[in-house]
Amino acid sequence: MAVPGTPAATATACVAAPEGSLEWLLQTKRLEQVSAEVNTALPNVLILGDSISIGYTPGVRQLLAGAANVSRPDCNCGPSQFYLKHMESWVGTGKWDVIHVNFGIWDNHYLTGPSDGMDLFWEKETWVKELPDTPIARGRAIREHGYRIRTPLPEYEQNLRTILTFLQTHADKVVFGLTTPVSGWERDDRCGRIPVYNEAATAICAELGVGVTDLHRVVEMNLDEQTDGCHFSDAGYKLPADAVAASITKCLASNGSVSGVGERGAWQGGRQ
Repeated sequence: MAVPGTPAATATACVAAPEGSLEWLLQTKRLEQVSAEVNTALPNVLILGDSISIGYTPGVRQLLAGAANVSRPDCNCGPSQFYLKHMESWVGTGKWDVIHVNFGIWDNHYLTGPSDGMDLFWEKETWVKELPDTPIARGRAIREHGYRIRTPLPEYEQNLRTILTFLQTHADKVVFGLTTPVSGWERDDRCGRIPVYNEAATAICAELGVGVTDLHRVVEMNLDEQTDGCHFSDAGYKLPADAVAASITKCLASNGSVSGVGERGAWQGGRQ
């Protein structure tokens, strides 16, 4: 199968943006470390997701080396609102063998301003020290300061349906990765929201015939490697990389595209 689009086609929404702009904030130079030449004889896989997916993409590439071309946009894909704006350029014009996608953490950010903006709540706000300690009361107090959850559940469900339906027209198989836990949110009510969003996502995926990678369950076994309450050490990305690679391999096998992962075996962490 021909390679869908070009590297530029999957990254034009985020590349070469002025420093300080939203697009610049979404960029990451870490992806330059995992760029690889495309083998046109292999099936093509696209990973879409936030910084968690940026962290496990090197491991997925290594696990699927010799079995599939693994690509992704050169940016943090952020919340569902960013997908609605940019997913056409991220996906390109061809058809992928597998697209593995996740969004959810950014959808549960507290923010002010438009839903596709970056006016986020940060713990460094001067009034944070006055907030209550209990999660529900703390969340209520944050809202009283003018913040809200970026994407309420009904909007998340609607956006998810729209995005998955679009991706299904551009891939033989689509897999959704459930949102990973954010231990740094245990002090407010957002940590309890993620399982609710994941439950809704699981139901929608079943309805649409989209596969699911339970990254929430995988990461719960790995929270000691969560370095900042959200992201992981290099070693901490091993479990999600293994899980994503296994899901992709299952899809490729069902397509008759591949019989197993690449010859390098289980990923041991670190960068390719």
